[in-house]
Amino acid sequence: MKQPVQASFTTDASLAAASSRTMNPRLKYATFVASAITLLLILLTQSTGFSQSVSFTSSPNGSATGNACTSPSVSFSGSVTPASTQVSSANFNSGTLPSGWSSTGFTSSVCSNTSPDNSNYWWATTNSGGVRWLQTGSVNVSNGGTVQFYIRYGASGDPCEELDGADEVVNLQYSTNGGSTWTTFDTWDAITNSAWYSGWYYESTDIPAGARTSSTLFRWYQAANSGDALDHWGVESVVINAYQ
Repeated sequence: MKQPVQASFTTDASLAAASSRTMNPRLKYATFVASAITLLLILLTQSTGFSQSVSFTSSPNGSATGNACTSPSVSFSGSVTPASTQVSSANFNSGTLPSGWSSTGFTSSVCSNTSPDNSNYWWATTNSGGVRWLQTGSVNVSNGGTVQFYIRYGASGDPCEELDGADEVVNLQYSTNGGSTWTTFDTWDAITNSAWYSGWYYESTDIPAGARTSSTLFRWYQAANSGDALDHWGVESVVINAYQ
């Protein structure tokens, strides 16, 4: 699986001096540092096959001001963020769900809760059997990825009444067996001073190892509420990215 990876190595800068006794020590050190960085970048990019971004650090500072004859060992480390592909998304601008998605009752604009881009959003209204949920279609996230979206809880009266019980929180869940069973991997609590009460809260959640299959479902799920007119919440601008 091509997940974010890290690589590191430590080497002695004084070894650079052995390669050329006639070269200026500072020039030799600069050459050594450049070669070490190049090697590290090669190792990192080859480890993923598809790299979106690469970063590295050195300790002590691997600069050209060192002396190959006297400088201490230098440790290099780096990380790679794999490239990703958008495999599902929903902005709810049309007031409908994307193909393959499903949910309990919802409205697209209410409460004077302007969305981040001033467009429609998904806002929970009527429940079904005492629960509310928004579910994606099946997606291939075999190599992992991220679920990105905005979430907001109600903070006034119907139809924007705030959540007031620990059992009324919204959970982000996944299923790998077509929805027969679900596993929670993120939750937004019902503490009224939390950021998701005062406005739309942006979240980017890593897809856990257990969810990495070729046909995974995701859903936002509220297991309890006090009725259709109470305990509301919404979701906006959902994007699911899969690592290549």
